[in-house]
Amino acid sequence: MSNYHPNHEATATHDHKNNDTDASHVISFLKEFGLENHNHNNNGSTDESTERGEQHEGIIVARILRQLIATSIISLADVQKAHAQIIAKDSEGDSLSKQQQCSTQGPSSRSVDAPEETQSRTTTNTSDEKVDQRSHVSFSCFEKNGEDRTDEDDDVRRRHVALHIYYDGEKYSGLAENVGRSDDQSIERALFAALRKTNLIQNNKADDCGKEEPPIRHVVQYSRCGRTDRGVSAAGQVVALKLKSAFSVIASWDAEGLELVTDDDLPKNSVRTLNVFCPQRKKPSEKNKKKTKAKDGLTATAPDTNQVSSSMEQDDPNPAVRRTQRSINELSYDKMLNNVLPPEIRVLGWTPVSSEFSARFSANTRTYRYFFQIQNRRDLDLGRMQAALSLFEGEHDFRNFCKMDVEHVYNFQRRIHYARLYTLTNDSNESGQLYVPAKENSSNKENKEQECGNEICYFEIHGQAFLWHQIRCMVSILFLVGRGLEEPSIVSDLLDINKYPGKPAYALADERHLVLHHCGYPSLQMGYSVSNLWNVICHFEQQCEEHILAAARIRNGIHRLREEAEVFVEDVQKFCHSRLMERQKKSAKWRRKGDAAEGVVVVVDPKVAFQSSPFQDAVSVKWAAAAKWMKSLGLAPGTNSAKDFVHIPLSKRSLGTTYEEKVSSAQQSSKRKSRYEENIVNKRKSKQVDQAFYELMTKQGGSAF
Repeated sequence: MSNYHPNHEATATHDHKNNDTDASHVISFLKEFGLENHNHNNNGSTDESTERGEQHEGIIVARILRQLIATSIISLADVQKAHAQIIAKDSEGDSLSKQQQCSTQGPSSRSVDAPEETQSRTTTNTSDEKVDQRSHVSFSCFEKNGEDRTDEDDDVRRRHVALHIYYDGEKYSGLAENVGRSDDQSIERALFAALRKTNLIQNNKADDCGKEEPPIRHVVQYSRCGRTDRGVSAAGQVVALKLKSAFSVIASWDAEGLELVTDDDLPKNSVRTLNVFCPQRKKPSEKNKKKTKAKDGLTATAPDTNQVSSSMEQDDPNPAVRRTQRSINELSYDKMLNNVLPPEIRVLGWTPVSSEFSARFSANTRTYRYFFQIQNRRDLDLGRMQAALSLFEGEHDFRNFCKMDVEHVYNFQRRIHYARLYTLTNDSNESGQLYVPAKENSSNKENKEQECGNEICYFEIHGQAFLWHQIRCMVSILFLVGRGLEEPSIVSDLLDINKYPGKPAYALADERHLVLHHCGYPSLQMGYSVSNLWNVICHFEQQCEEHILAAARIRNGIHRLREEAEVFVEDVQKFCHSRLMERQKKSAKWRRKGDAAEGVVVVVDPKVAFQSSPFQDAVSVKWAAAAKWMKSLGLAPGTNSAKDFVHIPLSKRSLGTTYEEKVSSAQQSSKRKSRYEENIVNKRKSKQVDQAFYELMTKQGGSAF
């Protein structure tokens, strides 16, 4: 955190000829922050030299308080509270002094409404001590981790910023960084490396294991909206942290440095320009001399206020000459980071946010998209998938659609606002068309489905929050429904924890096609610059073109094999026979007596299949004809055909451990029990407390406009 330093040019003293102006600055400062003592006025008569000294001392205190508040070292509430306590104590001292004067001298010749500073200095010794306590400021809070601070550290302002980030997670181990591991390949590791390289965050010293003390995440108040897993991408990820600002903490609106620029005055984007006064930049020789002194162990001690004021009076009677007016734009965080980030990661925009903002807890919605391709609508029934998808909407217990982590999560209730299926065709817009099931009496339904090929679709699931692997579990069940292996009602069955207290075993959907599409904040409005969006979109278009051309090259290879490759009929029959026999063995393993493999996929008998072969008398056949015949046997080559499998209905599968069993198991291990008690037992709050917390957090945010 950037702190105030007494040796800055900003603390240069004012000219004694402008005492009245300086006094008005102090009074305006007190009024601005609600620190004025309304019980007194300026009608009291005091010695001119005493009044000048008090005004000058007040200027020093006012500057220090401005610095502390502007840099968030102390809050305005703390200052006002301390001021109220001092006023209360001074009032007691004034009352005691007046009683003593009345008892010994009779009515006082001093005005009862004399200024507080004058009264406290002329009454008792106790009040003198109070004045010393008010005017004395401890400089211990300006020390940086026990080391000498440099002027550059003191001048740096840090502002809380939210970043909108895109990344392709296929090559990464996930968003979250495994701190201290040299083999970590996370998005956050690449992001923090870029932040350090651009000097937007400070570098903390790391130990032998690579861990920083204190952790840089705590120092910069880092938070993220969604923790995506290995291979998962994001188009709308949001993170928040404190970044270096182009505006120094000692930048001011005036040449004297009395009216400092606060965080609220800063531009909310990199487009707007502010004209501010800044101290002249020091020559490299002065910086090198200070660094040499710091290395030699020469530390600067904070002088008292009288020494500071006297030295400033002698050395710099006119501080305005040491400040120059400059037109400054805020740093373009997006462009700076994109210049050093890997090509798979891009910062799209940014906006300043309130100090209490959390990228995680201030979000009220999250939207995921899962992309998939269908070569023919006979392979996946979109109507069945849409019917099953709609059953997820509403508030349900999703413990059978996630990986249960009982050491960190105890509530598996989640609300899905909507779940939809979209198709991306050549004549649709980039957002896709909402899938609408065709009517059963449509005469051209079958023809349309046969004409559709290589169609891209995606599920869009919009909710408040999601569990670990929840989307991938939901999509896995939807694919089983789309292939006709399960009924759409299986979704309702799995959402019923009384019917399925444990999760049946099933595979997760591929993580590479999952995208965190959007993070919703009711009080956040991101800002985007034209130049950065131009560069990012050009970068995306280039990547898109490369992938499209790569897909075209692969598609060309497939087409050539279909049209030109020729295979032996005997080889085709042997291959089909081995694959069908393997399926029969798997099917027989799960077949029960009496139910004749109820619910198990019926496997074609190889002997019957070969009797219907269209090329029994031929020696060889084109691959296209062979593939067409194999498809009639259920052996069509495709994405999911590399490995043969026989689907066992979920109702026939054994159930996994229940939540209660997992909790009981966690109690058996001391480490797991400790984590459970720390994360669940000790942190568990009532529903009312949680609701109040989220209502407060969702009000935090910011706008770039």
